[in-house]
Amino acid sequence: MENKVDTNIETRKKNQTTSRSAQNNYISSTEETAIKMISKITTVKIKIFQKILKMNTKKNQ
Repeated sequence: MENKVDTNIETRKKNQTTSRSAQNNYISSTEETAIKMISKITTVKIKIFQKILKMNTKKNQ
């Protein structure tokens, strides 16, 4: 009977580790997606700002 209990505890530990690993992978992939989105948004903002600067420069000349 003791062996069966020990096996169940080991199985539970392995399942928890697997679950934690899956959660960490999901979090890191979500963070990666967020970083890519922020990067794209920043690039677009910079391009818009550059166009505004060019327009203002032309107006001032």
